[in-house]
Amino acid sequence: ESVKGSPIVASINIEKVTPQIIATVTYMLIDLLPIYGFSAVVSASDAAGCNWAAYKAMGTVSLKDIIDNEVIEKYNKIDFDLVVAFENEVTGERHYIIPDLCHLGKNLVTCLELSSNKSSQRDLKNGKAPVNLRMGEHCWLATGGGSNQLQETKLTNRHWDRNAYSRMNVLLAFQVLSASCAAMIRNAISDEEIKLPIENKGVYNHLANFCDNMNTVIDICNGRDGPHTPENAVERQTLLLEKMQYFFEWKELHDKRVKDEEATEYNFFADETWFCLRALILVHVALIQEYCIKKKVSINPKSLNTDVCEWFFGNGRQMVGGATNKMTAVAWNHADRKSGAFSFGRHAVVGNNASGDNSFKRQKR
Repeated sequence: ESVKGSPIVASINIEKVTPQIIATVTYMLIDLLPIYGFSAVVSASDAAGCNWAAYKAMGTVSLKDIIDNEVIEKYNKIDFDLVVAFENEVTGERHYIIPDLCHLGKNLVTCLELSSNKSSQRDLKNGKAPVNLRMGEHCWLATGGGSNQLQETKLTNRHWDRNAYSRMNVLLAFQVLSASCAAMIRNAISDEEIKLPIENKGVYNHLANFCDNMNTVIDICNGRDGPHTPENAVERQTLLLEKMQYFFEWKELHDKRVKDEEATEYNFFADETWFCLRALILVHVALIQEYCIKKKVSINPKSLNTDVCEWFFGNGRQMVGGATNKMTAVAWNHADRKSGAFSFGRHAVVGNNASGDNSFKRQKR
């Protein structure tokens, strides 16, 4: 048996989005859906402050109330006090709160980008070792990137040349946080003929490890590894918790260095990004526990952590150059259809690499 989920888009005319309005609309939808035979299980959202202010206020159930004590004791470095759900008063079931995977991926790569920028306060480090996007570009160039030769990765100049459009491209972000990118970095480290800007090439291993761990999390959460099932439930939980332990060990090292005044708060992820990273992984662990292990049903992970409105907004914005002011419902619908058709036909133009250079696009002067 599988649990099938479908997106429902609701709209309301308001002057300003506040946590109170978000909470009211969420409660209203959760109470209304069971009347029509539906059940609301998860609310997915990006990292906007008003969203999480509302969800934190609504949350009443922590992971310690859901996960078995044996698991909590085994992974003792993980903080299971995170509040990720609340009780649905109509059905009596738990309603989970989860970050949007696409937004989180883009935020993580933006953090790597900011850490490469000397004018930015963000300077991500694992211990004393830097972790930034420029290090990945160094390895890419050293292994033949940008030479117009066939590469083992899908990385292109667009992945490193960051601008307002590339920062919003989820595909580019996920291809940076991939196993192939991690393998490329390790190849650059192991090749004795390759010289990198940082003479101690072992420092680049921290970036490779980060990409490797995020690749596993992304593959599980976007459904590439298949649905969560009763058969793979324990294996999935173990894999996700191992990745979560990796990030908590990193955070523990950072906190120790801050306490010793050897680091600052800017040497780790921003608070919102860290909260969303924890919530994404641990909510999946909780959902596997409740639905796959206890209720013996399968669930599609991609339907749990996708903010479906963003696909619609993204398509609309593409067709109007990024501007969304004063668009009517008819204009939104037209822009979405037009962009959808363009995206569908784009594969024939750029081959199997959707992030590659498009020779048919308008050239910059």
